[in-house]
Amino acid sequence: MLKPKLVFDDTNCRVVTEDDTINAFYTDDENPDNQCPHEVVEVVVKMYNEGKELMEIDAYLLDAVCTQDAREIMIEGLYPLFNPEG
Repeated sequence: MLKPKLVFDDTNCRVVTEDDTINAFYTDDENPDNQCPHEVVEVVVKMYNEGKELMEIDAYLLDAVCTQDAREIMIEGLYPLFNPEG
């Protein structure tokens, strides 16, 4: 099964599938511990769409200007897309 393509909907601060059927994760939160710059989110979406593995995306986020909480939210949101069976 092909992985769905993701898009960054920066207007609504979320990452969704291109057909808007799956919301992977939100990129803005009232909690400052969950913040991540839009540039980082754009790179994550690009890496996913290029077929990078979840571990590669996680490694990128470890070095990115992003909080640990935001990193975890993104990885947890992407996990079901990499493992649709559970």
